[in-house]
Amino acid sequence: MSFHDRSYHLHVILGDPTHPRIWKWAVWPKIAQIVDPLIAGSRGSAAVRSYQRDGNGKWIRFGRIGWNAKGHQKWTHGSPTNDSDSKSWWFLNMELWAPSWTICRKEGVAPDVYFAFSNEGFEGFKGDYSSLTFNPYLALGVAEQSTVGKLCEDVAANLAQVLNARLHAYQKRNWGLAVGDFGFSDAIGDLMVSSVFKPGPVHRMQPSLDLFRGNWDLRASNQGNQQDHTR
Repeated sequence: MSFHDRSYHLHVILGDPTHPRIWKWAVWPKIAQIVDPLIAGSRGSAAVRSYQRDGNGKWIRFGRIGWNAKGHQKWTHGSPTNDSDSKSWWFLNMELWAPSWTICRKEGVAPDVYFAFSNEGFEGFKGDYSSLTFNPYLALGVAEQSTVGKLCEDVAANLAQVLNARLHAYQKRNWGLAVGDFGFSDAIGDLMVSSVFKPGPVHRMQPSLDLFRGNWDLRASNQGNQQDHTR
């Protein structure tokens, strides 16, 4: 099997923008606990990346981040190790591969688990947050034939509940689309960059499957009012 041919359960969850940010230390442990069984059952050690800017607009260098208590405290806002410094941080996204991208590249096999989310308000940190219809944008991809494949549905449902999801969508798809003899595009691992949405503004309407490219199944939908948009 080629790297891009592995089959995945892919869940996309659009969170309630009025709820506390999941990258806050006060919220994150609950999220981590939900995802823990997937990470514990993957075939190798997980690795995390997080892109954030400091108060001067410079990218923050976190170094190596593992999926453990020390790693969680590195990048979440208001953790016991960064409570003061993180007050000026602006969060863009977080991405996890289990096993890490290094292991996956060495083995030539896509990860068992891909978990990532982004702050829809990041680009507006100098502007108006009130137009957001959802936040965050979260993606969870679990390899269908992995040892944790059967856990994906319950984990996604629990995440959607914690985020008070405005929309929860599902798609079964391969890691990527084949290009030529060896390459691939539109990979699950690029979802924080390429996105699942159609071109154009995504906050022009209440979240629905009409925003998405391709065919998706609706798992849940919940509309509400937008307010209180913070870092």
